[in-house]
Amino acid sequence: MPRFAKKNSTRKDILKKMFDEMKKDENGRLYEIGNDEIANITEFEAIPESRHNELIEAYIEEKLAYREDSKACKDLQKINFDFENCGYTDDKDNYPNHNPKVHDNGKDAAFNQLPDGTAIIWGWAGGDWEMDVNFILYLDPSNTIRAYIPSEGNVYCHKCKAAYGSCDCDEDELPNLEEEGIIHEFDKMYADVCNRIQTK
Repeated sequence: MPRFAKKNSTRKDILKKMFDEMKKDENGRLYEIGNDEIANITEFEAIPESRHNELIEAYIEEKLAYREDSKACKDLQKINFDFENCGYTDDKDNYPNHNPKVHDNGKDAAFNQLPDGTAIIWGWAGGDWEMDVNFILYLDPSNTIRAYIPSEGNVYCHKCKAAYGSCDCDEDELPNLEEEGIIHEFDKMYADVCNRIQTK
């Protein structure tokens, strides 16, 4: 079943929505971008572009890690994994098996957007005892931040729907990730995202 992203939404659109959500926090938490409390920043435009990645990181670490009652959090709860360690990925070179000849048509174009140019943001999370799980964030047609966890190329236990380290499989059922050379496969994850997320 397809998921839908807001056609032509940009990275800046997603960031502005993240900022707005963090400004309207109902639990009274004072989020920070670096050392600056968001409560003291009056508008998104006041955040220099050089600090946009800090906003993404703050959103993932605070809004998603606390598993608040948002659609994005519910999307991420389809797989059991922890947010002890989490962040964003803005560099496809973090995926050692990425084949730039397969997707690139400009500066990281394929990595940060769907084929029609609609923006996506890559994130990851996992506890110290877990293999990280990768996901994307995007805006849906109602301008709500949503998340999607690609199943293809993403390393987690598909049987238990949990990160390796938190699944309920018997130890002899689990692969030896290091010995078997099991790693996240960006090209497969990206293809999964493109097959599942449509724009309208």
